[in-house]
Amino acid sequence: MAHVIKLSVDSYRRITAVDIAPPQVQVVGGRNGQGKTSLLDAICVALFGPKWDATTEPIHEGSDTATIVVGLDDVAGHGPLTVTRTYRVGKAGAVTTKVEVTRPDGSTLSAPQTVLDELIGRLGACLLYTSDAADDLLCVGLGGRRILQKKKSSNDDAYK
Repeated sequence: MAHVIKLSVDSYRRITAVDIAPPQVQVVGGRNGQGKTSLLDAICVALFGPKWDATTEPIHEGSDTATIVVGLDDVAGHGPLTVTRTYRVGKAGAVTTKVEVTRPDGSTLSAPQTVLDELIGRLGACLLYTSDAADDLLCVGLGGRRILQKKKSSNDDAYK
């Protein structure tokens, strides 16, 4: 199983800058609109690609580049890998994305998204978290987001 050992996010969605080395369990808290979901989405979009997050504005307001770096300790026996996804605003205003997967020796993997899809598919990646917008318990995988449980009502904190 791979664990996130480093997360660096710069100018992605609501996040201006975050640089952490999370322990086994990380609690992220804050008020609505402060970037909790953006932080989790950053990990997913770095690994799964733009198909994960169809937002038309992945770059933080006022920036022309967003960078997400996710360090993984061991990916399906391939050793540690660093995934770097960069978004840029192009000349015509269109947003482009590039992903690079690097080994500790500095070498990069060819066809990085294909490699990530294959490796993560074998891991059966699944992250669970509550969405600010819908307060749903979600499962994240290669197919995107899937609601596992939905709140009964906005006044009820219990899940079905």
